Amino acid sequence: MTRAFKFCCGASGSKRTIPNLMKPERYKEIERLYHVARERTPEQREAFLKRVMEMKICARRWNRSLQLRVRSEASLRQAR
Repeated sequence: MTRAFKFCCGASGSKRTIPNLMKPERYKEIERLYHVARERTPEQREAFLKRVMEMKICARRWNRSLQLRVRSEASLRQAR
């Protein structure tokens, strides 16, 4: 059992809370990032995680912008 798993699910390894918290794909991504970060020095780790978060925020903004554009175009088509 990995440390990330213990942190997420408790030392007992109970998985009953995972479906309520996040999708398995998301959990795997977090565990992968955890291991990549552990391979770095503390200074590198901080910069790495900051970069990951910046990329996530940028991706969310882009996704939200795309969703709004699609909705707007759909509304225009319906108005015609």
